[in-house]
Amino acid sequence: MSPPPSPDFNTDSPNLASLSLTHISYDPTDPISIISAYLSLIPLFLMTAILTTAFTTREVESLLFIIGQFANELLNNILKRLFRSPRPTTLRGGYGMPSSHSQFVWFFATYLVLMMTARNVGGGKALKGCGTAVYGGLAVVGAAGVAGSRVYLGYHTLNQVLVGGVIGVGFAVVWFGVGGVESVRAMVVEMGSVAWVRDGCKGVDLVEETYWGVGRKRD
Repeated sequence: MSPPPSPDFNTDSPNLASLSLTHISYDPTDPISIISAYLSLIPLFLMTAILTTAFTTREVESLLFIIGQFANELLNNILKRLFRSPRPTTLRGGYGMPSSHSQFVWFFATYLVLMMTARNVGGGKALKGCGTAVYGGLAVVGAAGVAGSRVYLGYHTLNQVLVGGVIGVGFAVVWFGVGGVESVRAMVVEMGSVAWVRDGCKGVDLVEETYWGVGRKRD
């Protein structure tokens, strides 16, 4: 069942449809537009994945990731109100500089790569180099896809997306540095002690540790 058409935002543009529950407008006759609409949903899945990981592992690195992602969103809202740059005329409403989607996914991709390379998160010794390259490459390609989809759908100009990406990368690097300070990590662990938060990333491969830990329990 095809989604109902939405009103034209511009008399020169084709009829657009709204993706259910998200209000992402796209051209249902254009395959690239449809793909772009679903790419725009990726940040929702990423946030769900981060929250699930934090809940199941109780690892301080996951909490820092979540805090950083929310801080990144707050920074985006502040910057949008400072720049007051309108979106493209084809889709009205709100400010477009910098793109929140672009800033979100580039923060995620950058922080993920930094975690895997500097703090032994995932991969195991045998596959660590290969795993980091694969996961990091997928994260970068996905971030580029999401950012590009916002331009294709008309929600942002290229400059708005590029600025969002640069800010996301920069803030991820800064936040990663903050998260590496021992006093900051100790404070997060102390505040989360009631929920059994631990700091097991630095110097330990969590995938390998979990694998051997489960094996020892079975023995």
